[in-house]
Amino acid sequence: MALECTESHPSDYRLRAVLTATETATGRQVASCVRETSLGESSRAYFSVKMNTLLPGFMAALKDEFARNLRNRTRRETEATAALNALQNASLAELVVPTDPTVEMARTRNRALIAAKTTQLPDILRNWKTAELTALVVKVEQTVLDLNHECEVLKDKAQQTVVDESNDRAAAAAGRRLPQGVMEAEQARLDEQRGLAISYRERIELLKPILAALKEEIANRGR
Repeated sequence: MALECTESHPSDYRLRAVLTATETATGRQVASCVRETSLGESSRAYFSVKMNTLLPGFMAALKDEFARNLRNRTRRETEATAALNALQNASLAELVVPTDPTVEMARTRNRALIAAKTTQLPDILRNWKTAELTALVVKVEQTVLDLNHECEVLKDKAQQTVVDESNDRAAAAAGRRLPQGVMEAEQARLDEQRGLAISYRERIELLKPILAALKEEIANRGR
């Protein structure tokens, strides 16, 4: 935990607290919370009284917010783990989607698609009705279109993130104080955007041979 007290101008003291939780084994940060408040005028006597009055409630609010963040993160990780496990047993049609919430989910889905192409596609081509194959062709083509769109959107977002990072570095060089973790958060967002774009482009390439096989089977049935 870090406590920081700054005076931004002669009549305003501010208190800022940063509380983080990290895994002992890996050092990975699993939760964090930042809270800031004004302590008012800079008179030392007033400052001491204000600190003694404000700090207990301030720290209690910080603790409550941190606990909520940690619970929410635990819930999200539990849901994500369940979703990742579900992909292992998903049907090929269920795996054909244009977006994922995280890079890990996107990469896991791509690996599941590779497996489904080998284990499920032959049975689909052999046993599905022509109408069912046609519906799957439509879904795959629409998904490829949506994946291309998502890649372009992510490209634009990544470019904006790079601009934001450049502005933050310029602000830091000029001596303007930046909120703690801003640069790290922007880099993490950029990495996630790039990772998703790569995964979506990979998925397009994975879907192309599946789409070709489906269309070939439909054409053969029409002869």
